[in-house]
Amino acid sequence: MSDEAAQPIQLPLITQCPAAMPSSDGGNEPTITIQLKTLGGQIYLVPLSVLAARGLLAALVLWPPAADVVPRQPLEPPV
Repeated sequence: MSDEAAQPIQLPLITQCPAAMPSSDGGNEPTITIQLKTLGGQIYLVPLSVLAARGLLAALVLWPPAADVVPRQPLEPPV
């Protein structure tokens, strides 16, 4: 593994999230795999840790176009 910071990879425009499946990576931490579909029809499967899912949810809560979909309740810290 290099000491250099990883370069971000820009995905194409995601237009749908047709599925989300709880999964396990074989470890103790639960994960969720999100299925994302692009405008061109490509499907991406993105596994998220609890920390990543919470970060994504926190970002969406603050995004005005999602205000009517995402509840505005404070997130509880992990136990």
